[in-house]
Amino acid sequence: MRTVADCKILEKTEVSPSILRFVLENEIIARHSQPGQFVNVKVLDSLDPLLRRPFSVHSANPEDGTFSLLFDVIGRGTMLLAQYNEGDVVSVVGPLGTAFDLGNSQNSMHILVAGGCGAAPLHF
Repeated sequence: MRTVADCKILEKTEVSPSILRFVLENEIIARHSQPGQFVNVKVLDSLDPLLRRPFSVHSANPEDGTFSLLFDVIGRGTMLLAQYNEGDVVSVVGPLGTAFDLGNSQNSMHILVAGGCGAAPLHF
């Protein structure tokens, strides 16, 4: 179930010098996110940058209505997003995309390969 919501940043963690993790609050996104899906985040309320930025859902906790994003601060959009602090609110659309379909994982083996922040949804 996709939603457009203003999500409060509950936690901001510096994982490494250029990688941040945000824990955001939204019951609908937390409940409906599945591994492999993403959200689009509006980094400013102005026309520059115009487009929302896509981020893989790193984890979701339906019990407490939170989900997390992990991102590398490498461009203008992520630099602007990195300036947000705990308690700030960002506009988020999601969950979007197709979740990983591993089929009957009890009877088969899967190899998942990712690098950098592309590995974020593998934690899910």
